[in-house]
Amino acid sequence: MAYPSQYADSSISAVRRYFGLTLEALGQYLGVDSTLLAHIEARRREPSATVLRRLLPLADQVPPAPVEAPATPPPVPAAPPEAEPLRRRLAQCEQQAGRLRRELGQLRDELRVARRWQQALPALLAAEPLQPTPAETERLPLVRRWLQRRGEDAATTLTGTRATRFHLLTARLAALEAETAALAQALALEPEKGG
Repeated sequence: MAYPSQYADSSISAVRRYFGLTLEALGQYLGVDSTLLAHIEARRREPSATVLRRLLPLADQVPPAPVEAPATPPPVPAAPPEAEPLRRRLAQCEQQAGRLRRELGQLRDELRVARRWQQALPALLAAEPLQPTPAETERLPLVRRWLQRRGEDAATTLTGTRATRFHLLTARLAALEAETAALAQALALEPEKGG
């Protein structure tokens, strides 16, 4: 069965992004060196039929990419010059909120990848290779162990401290955003002094 090469490298990239895999980890699953995989992903090399056949079960689990609307930044309030303490605190709150948003984004990505692995693993573990060669039949226990390790990693990510941290960060961010809104409103109501 022939696969177009753009299917292969876009699938490799999509699989790596969706499941949060490094080139080394995906290379282990596919049974190829990470350097070769990097060349395939960068379109400097063509993937073999074996690589494409091994990639297919993972690629089938990746949904089509959604079209996202661009995010609009929050408006920056214009404050009168005599409101210096309010402006300083507003700047602090915005800086802390930005840091929390980045941290929450990373944590949300980790949790999302872990959920994807938990959703995809039953189908991947149940899948049998299409027309397996003797070498692929021999590799099957290795691939199953690799998949099971991914499942264990996902379970660890979704339980315990990361879930608690996610909820704590969400609460802190909500409080900072409320304070930021109140400061912005106070600065908007502040009368200007001067001539």
